[in-house]
Amino acid sequence: MVDLLKRYLGPFRRQLALVIGLLFVQSIANLYLPELNADIINNGVVKGDLDYIWRAGAVMILVTLIFGGASVAGAYWGARVAMGFGRDLRSAVFRQVQTFSQVEVNHFGTPSLITRNTNDVQQVQQFIVMALAMMISAPILAIGGAIMALRQDVPLSGMLLVIIPLMGIVIGSILRRASATRTNSPAASASASRSQERWC
Repeated sequence: MVDLLKRYLGPFRRQLALVIGLLFVQSIANLYLPELNADIINNGVVKGDLDYIWRAGAVMILVTLIFGGASVAGAYWGARVAMGFGRDLRSAVFRQVQTFSQVEVNHFGTPSLITRNTNDVQQVQQFIVMALAMMISAPILAIGGAIMALRQDVPLSGMLLVIIPLMGIVIGSILRRASATRTNSPAASASASRSQERWC
Protein backbone atom coordinates (compact mmCIF):
# COMPACT_ATOMS: atom_id res chain seq x y z
CA MET A 1 0.00 0.00 0.00
CA VAL A 2 2.80 2.41 0.92
CA ASP A 3 4.68 1.63 -2.30
CA LEU A 4 1.47 2.16 -4.25
CA LEU A 5 0.93 5.59 -2.71
CA LYS A 6 4.55 6.59 -3.25
CA ARG A 7 4.47 5.57 -6.90
CA TYR A 8 1.21 7.21 -7.93
CA LEU A 9 1.23 10.22 -5.61
CA GLY A 10 4.75 11.17 -6.71
CA PRO A 11 3.60 13.32 -9.66
CA PHE A 12 1.36 15.32 -7.29
CA ARG A 13 4.05 16.51 -4.85
CA ARG A 14 3.37 20.20 -5.45
CA GLN A 15 -0.38 19.80 -5.07
CA LEU A 16 0.13 17.78 -1.88
CA ALA A 17 2.40 20.50 -0.48
CA LEU A 18 -0.29 23.07 -1.32
CA VAL A 19 -2.98 20.99 0.39
CA ILE A 20 -0.83 20.56 3.50
CA GLY A 21 -0.20 24.32 3.60
CA LEU A 22 -3.91 25.06 3.28
CA LEU A 23 -4.71 22.55 6.02
CA PHE A 24 -2.14 24.24 8.25
CA VAL A 25 -3.75 27.66 7.67
CA GLN A 26 -7.19 26.14 8.26
CA SER A 27 -6.10 24.53 11.53
CA ILE A 28 -4.44 27.71 12.84
CA ALA A 29 -7.53 29.76 12.02
CA ASN A 30 -9.74 27.15 13.65
CA LEU A 31 -7.67 27.36 16.83
CA TYR A 32 -7.52 31.16 16.82
CA LEU A 33 -11.27 31.77 16.56
CA PRO A 34 -12.13 30.61 20.13
CA GLU A 35 -9.40 32.88 21.54
CA LEU A 36 -10.85 35.84 19.67
CA ASN A 37 -14.29 34.98 21.01
CA ALA A 38 -12.93 34.85 24.55
CA ASP A 39 -11.17 38.21 24.07
CA ILE A 40 -14.41 39.82 22.89
CA ILE A 41 -16.18 38.59 26.04
CA ASN A 42 -13.38 39.35 28.52
CA ASN A 43 -12.15 42.67 27.15
CA GLY A 44 -15.21 43.94 25.32
CA VAL A 45 -18.48 42.71 26.81
CA VAL A 46 -17.38 42.64 30.45
CA LYS A 47 -15.76 46.09 30.27
CA GLY A 48 -18.44 47.54 28.02
CA ASP A 49 -15.87 48.58 25.40
CA LEU A 50 -17.89 48.75 22.21
CA ASP A 51 -14.94 49.86 20.08
CA TYR A 52 -12.93 46.80 21.12
CA ILE A 53 -15.89 44.57 20.29
CA TRP A 54 -16.07 46.05 16.78
CA ARG A 55 -12.31 45.73 16.23
CA ALA A 56 -12.10 42.17 17.53
CA GLY A 57 -15.27 41.27 15.62
CA ALA A 58 -13.73 42.56 12.39
CA VAL A 59 -10.61 40.47 13.01
CA MET A 60 -12.83 37.48 13.75
CA ILE A 61 -14.69 37.94 10.45
CA LEU A 62 -11.37 38.18 8.59
CA VAL A 63 -10.07 35.00 10.23
CA THR A 64 -13.36 33.26 9.40
CA LEU A 65 -13.06 34.27 5.74
CA ILE A 66 -9.48 32.97 5.65
CA PHE A 67 -10.63 29.75 7.31
CA GLY A 68 -13.45 29.31 4.79
CA GLY A 69 -11.22 30.05 1.81
CA ALA A 70 -8.53 27.64 3.00
CA SER A 71 -11.16 24.95 3.62
CA VAL A 72 -12.69 25.26 0.14
CA ALA A 73 -9.30 25.43 -1.60
CA GLY A 74 -7.95 22.52 0.44
CA ALA A 75 -10.97 20.36 -0.37
CA TYR A 76 -10.72 21.25 -4.07
CA TRP A 77 -7.02 20.44 -4.41
CA GLY A 78 -7.33 17.37 -2.21
CA ALA A 79 -10.08 16.04 -4.47
CA ARG A 80 -7.97 16.81 -7.55
CA VAL A 81 -5.05 14.85 -6.10
CA ALA A 82 -7.28 11.89 -5.23
CA MET A 83 -8.95 11.87 -8.65
CA GLY A 84 -5.60 12.13 -10.43
CA PHE A 85 -4.25 9.28 -8.34
CA GLY A 86 -7.30 7.16 -9.22
CA ARG A 87 -6.98 7.99 -12.92
CA ASP A 88 -3.33 6.92 -13.04
CA LEU A 89 -3.97 3.78 -10.99
CA ARG A 90 -6.91 2.72 -13.14
CA SER A 91 -4.82 3.26 -16.25
CA ALA A 92 -2.00 1.13 -14.82
CA VAL A 93 -4.38 -1.65 -13.80
CA PHE A 94 -6.09 -1.59 -17.21
CA ARG A 95 -2.76 -1.77 -19.04
CA GLN A 96 -1.70 -4.68 -16.85
CA VAL A 97 -4.94 -6.54 -17.50
CA GLN A 98 -4.49 -5.97 -21.24
CA THR A 99 -1.31 -8.04 -21.07
CA PHE A 100 -3.14 -11.04 -19.57
CA SER A 101 -3.73 -14.10 -21.67
CA GLN A 102 -7.21 -15.62 -21.93
CA VAL A 103 -6.18 -18.29 -19.41
CA GLU A 104 -5.16 -15.63 -16.88
CA VAL A 105 -8.37 -13.68 -17.45
CA ASN A 106 -10.39 -16.85 -16.85
CA HIS A 107 -8.32 -17.59 -13.75
CA PHE A 108 -9.03 -14.23 -12.11
CA GLY A 109 -12.50 -13.86 -13.58
CA THR A 110 -13.89 -10.90 -15.49
CA PRO A 111 -16.09 -9.65 -12.60
CA SER A 112 -13.08 -9.70 -10.26
CA LEU A 113 -10.96 -7.70 -12.70
CA ILE A 114 -13.73 -5.15 -13.19
CA THR A 115 -14.05 -4.78 -9.41
CA ARG A 116 -10.29 -4.26 -9.06
CA ASN A 117 -10.38 -1.47 -11.63
CA THR A 118 -13.49 0.30 -10.33
CA ASN A 119 -14.57 -0.25 -6.75
CA ASP A 120 -11.13 -1.05 -5.30
CA VAL A 121 -9.56 2.03 -6.87
CA GLN A 122 -12.46 4.13 -5.62
CA GLN A 123 -11.88 2.87 -2.08
CA VAL A 124 -8.25 3.99 -2.27
CA GLN A 125 -9.39 7.36 -3.62
CA GLN A 126 -11.72 7.80 -0.66
CA PHE A 127 -8.91 6.88 1.70
CA ILE A 128 -6.71 9.61 0.19
CA VAL A 129 -9.49 12.19 0.50
CA MET A 130 -10.04 11.27 4.15
CA ALA A 131 -6.31 11.26 4.83
CA LEU A 132 -5.87 14.72 3.36
CA ALA A 133 -8.92 16.02 5.22
CA MET A 134 -8.35 14.49 8.66
CA MET A 135 -5.10 12.61 9.14
CA ILE A 136 -2.98 15.66 8.31
CA SER A 137 -5.02 18.30 10.12
CA ALA A 138 -5.57 16.18 13.25
CA PRO A 139 -1.91 16.32 14.46
CA ILE A 140 -1.78 20.07 13.74
CA LEU A 141 -4.95 20.62 15.76
CA ALA A 142 -3.68 18.39 18.58
CA ILE A 143 -0.33 20.17 18.88
CA GLY A 144 -1.85 23.60 18.42
CA GLY A 145 -4.61 22.84 20.96
CA ALA A 146 -2.03 21.76 23.52
CA ILE A 147 -0.06 24.97 22.98
CA MET A 148 -3.22 27.09 23.29
CA ALA A 149 -4.18 25.24 26.48
CA LEU A 150 -0.74 25.89 27.97
CA ARG A 151 -1.06 29.58 27.12
CA GLN A 152 -4.38 29.80 28.95
CA ASP A 153 -3.66 27.87 32.14
CA VAL A 154 -0.52 25.79 32.69
CA PRO A 155 -1.61 23.95 35.90
CA LEU A 156 -5.00 23.05 34.44
CA SER A 157 -3.30 21.87 31.24
CA GLY A 158 -1.61 19.17 33.32
CA MET A 159 -4.83 17.20 32.91
CA LEU A 160 -3.77 16.59 29.32
CA LEU A 161 -0.93 14.42 30.63
CA VAL A 162 -3.56 12.10 32.08
CA ILE A 163 -6.35 12.37 29.52
CA ILE A 164 -4.28 11.86 26.34
CA PRO A 165 -2.51 8.63 27.43
CA LEU A 166 -5.80 7.30 28.80
CA MET A 167 -7.54 7.98 25.49
CA GLY A 168 -4.65 6.32 23.65
CA ILE A 169 -4.96 3.19 25.80
CA VAL A 170 -8.74 2.96 25.35
CA ILE A 171 -8.66 3.56 21.58
CA GLY A 172 -5.72 1.17 21.12
CA SER A 173 -7.53 -1.53 23.10
CA ILE A 174 -10.67 -1.12 20.98
CA LEU A 175 -8.68 -1.29 17.74
CA ARG A 176 -6.77 -4.39 18.86
CA ARG A 177 -9.97 -6.19 19.81
CA ALA A 178 -11.66 -5.22 16.54
CA SER A 179 -8.63 -6.36 14.55
CA ALA A 180 -8.38 -9.64 16.46
CA THR A 181 -12.09 -10.33 15.98
CA ARG A 182 -11.87 -9.73 12.24
CA THR A 183 -8.67 -11.76 11.87
CA ASN A 184 -10.06 -14.74 13.79
CA SER A 185 -13.29 -14.73 11.80
CA PRO A 186 -13.52 -17.87 9.61
CA ALA A 187 -15.19 -15.93 6.81
CA ALA A 188 -12.46 -13.27 6.81
CA SER A 189 -9.71 -15.90 6.83
CA ALA A 190 -11.31 -17.84 3.97
CA SER A 191 -11.81 -14.65 1.96
CA ALA A 192 -8.21 -13.57 2.48
CA SER A 193 -6.95 -17.02 1.48
CA ARG A 194 -9.04 -17.06 -1.69
CA SER A 195 -7.91 -13.57 -2.63
CA GLN A 196 -4.26 -14.43 -2.07
CA GLU A 197 -4.53 -17.60 -4.10
CA ARG A 198 -6.22 -15.84 -7.00
CA TRP A 199 -3.71 -12.99 -7.24
CA CYS A 200 -0.52 -14.96 -6.65
